[in-house]
Amino acid sequence: RFVKPIYPVGTQWQYSNLGFYLLGKIIEKVTKKTFNQYFSQNKVFAGFTNSVFNPNATDFPNTAPCEFDHCTFLLNSRNKKENRQGVGLERAAYKYGGVAGHSGLFTTADDLTRYMRILLNKGKLPESTRTLPEAIV
Repeated sequence: RFVKPIYPVGTQWQYSNLGFYLLGKIIEKVTKKTFNQYFSQNKVFAGFTNSVFNPNATDFPNTAPCEFDHCTFLLNSRNKKENRQGVGLERAAYKYGGVAGHSGLFTTADDLTRYMRILLNKGKLPESTRTLPEAIV
């Protein structure tokens, strides 16, 4: 069943995380692991040292606070808005414990830069000629 577009094709666009959300679900289905387990097991190959879902204040004290906790406010009907630190607050990620293919990952500028260099080098690690497996890139 097809959904009618909101706008005539090619006239406007609307941002959507749906592709990355589905990618996370596909990874879970194919690997038979949670997305968090898959990411945690494979991030070491890329050299990511500070990229995690749901960082705790002890291990990652400099995690940037997120926006006010609109998910708890909306989903649990609490009447108190509060800043949260180290919690994925996008609604779908929040529903899945802060972990989703499209949201919830906390990282550093160093890890993000490393990731971008890997993508720009077509999967090749910056310090070697080794190429990451296609499944990771």
